[in-house]
Amino acid sequence: MKNKSKNFSKEPIDFILLIVVLMMLALGIIMVMSASAPTSIAESKDASAYTYVKTQALSAILGLALMLFISKIDYKIYKGFYKLIYIGVLILLASVAVIGKEVGRSKTLD
Repeated sequence: MKNKSKNFSKEPIDFILLIVVLMMLALGIIMVMSASAPTSIAESKDASAYTYVKTQALSAILGLALMLFISKIDYKIYKGFYKLIYIGVLILLASVAVIGKEVGRSKTLD
């Protein structure tokens, strides 16, 4: 009989999914680099084209670490929290619509 109270899964990582995620992440960082390099050079006093890419890469590394951690948690644990998570996401979306600052034609929480 399996232990139903286990917190971390001992299942192997799905390497195909991991490779797809890493490829999409690399493509996204390349796109940020190509789109933001001229702006970064124009705004920066030290003429670094990597200002926005550094922030994006740091966020990507933190996101990957969080993804690997969360992927080891048994998904059945989330079953009891789905309503709370859903309500939390709706509150966050509504907060952007209500208190968000409009930049261009989009809203952001700044």
